[in-house]
Amino acid sequence: MRTRTAKYSAAIVFTLGLVSMVVALVINHRRISAPVALKMVSSQRFVRADGKSIVQAEIKRFQRSDGSYSQFTTHYNEDGSVAGTARLLGIVGRGVFGVNEKDRQLIFQSAKRHAFHEINEEALRKDPGYIGEDTILGYRVLGQRSPDSSDVVYLAPSLGGIPLKLMSYYPDGSYMVIEPVKIELGEPTESEFGEVPAYPVDYNLYERQIADMDNQSQPELANEMRKVLKEQKAVNR
Repeated sequence: MRTRTAKYSAAIVFTLGLVSMVVALVINHRRISAPVALKMVSSQRFVRADGKSIVQAEIKRFQRSDGSYSQFTTHYNEDGSVAGTARLLGIVGRGVFGVNEKDRQLIFQSAKRHAFHEINEEALRKDPGYIGEDTILGYRVLGQRSPDSSDVVYLAPSLGGIPLKLMSYYPDGSYMVIEPVKIELGEPTESEFGEVPAYPVDYNLYERQIADMDNQSQPELANEMRKVLKEQKAVNR
């Protein structure tokens, strides 16, 4: 059985890996759409091979109509105690950042443009990784499996193509899932969104992700990410 620390680390790695997967989908199946203002609460669970479900995190996302969002995650140990907290910021024109309060840094993760990349449904349905259509909390979603892993993402066309459900399967029959338990349309308040800290930006994580794409023989994605990095470094000077 995994230790608490291992589970907490695995959850973070899982989330970062799916960020790269969604970036790849955007590059292959993109169209532009207007952002959607919403408040969404999601649960992250680890389901063991014997069927026991363990809540690992609660994720609260507050998204503005301009596309900016503030996401707060509370990670839990198996006994229900808090293992740690994290915040993710997506600021239009500047990028998506993890907030490192300890070192007072913004950890760059991706670009954040003025419009969402809506899923091109026709192209997605023709993709070999397409696994079908479903409904989550009343929203129609399209399922897509990563070609080089067991990760699956369900994207909601009516919400600008954002991922509503994320899954990762393991050889022992266990799996990890992030899925919404509540979605409310409308602008978040200033207090819900929170303050945007004026911290310096660290790009080391994104540069490691580019190296990973090169090592996985995905030069198109790696080159696209290099362009993003160059643009965002200029913006965030």
